[in-house]
Amino acid sequence: MFELPVYRPRTYFNPAGFTSLGFAIPAAIGAKVARPDATVVATTGDAAFFMTGMEIATAAELGGLRIAFVIFNDRAQGVLKLQQRFLYGGKVYASHTYPMDFCKFAESLNVGCIRISDKRELESGLERCIYKSSGPCIADVFVNPDAVPIPITRQLMAIFGRRQ
Repeated sequence: MFELPVYRPRTYFNPAGFTSLGFAIPAAIGAKVARPDATVVATTGDAAFFMTGMEIATAAELGGLRIAFVIFNDRAQGVLKLQQRFLYGGKVYASHTYPMDFCKFAESLNVGCIRISDKRELESGLERCIYKSSGPCIADVFVNPDAVPIPITRQLMAIFGRRQ
């Protein structure tokens, strides 16, 4: 996400350094409450979602705050799994998450959801979730659980670049 262009002060928030798990969802809700006119996008992994994901219910209850929650779903604690593979000769232990159906979760809250399982769907799916939803929207982005994480900043830059 460090390649994402930021055009105005205080419009991009990241728990720099340690990158605390669970920060994105409540931070996005706070940002939207503080600036209701702003486009707000939270990016998080599925493991971090399990820490604070129920706060999406708060976004729905607060008048349907229009926030896009982009969940990178590799069904694992991807960074931990990657570290284990590199540091311990490919051995991986206790780094998988429960296979969650985020769209069923969204449905239970009356929140929109877009499932993105192919990289060709990424740009259009994110655009629908970010700009065309009327309230909170989850983008459940399936990623290869064995791939080395690669940022999707170029796709986000393309979407945001057209909205300037």
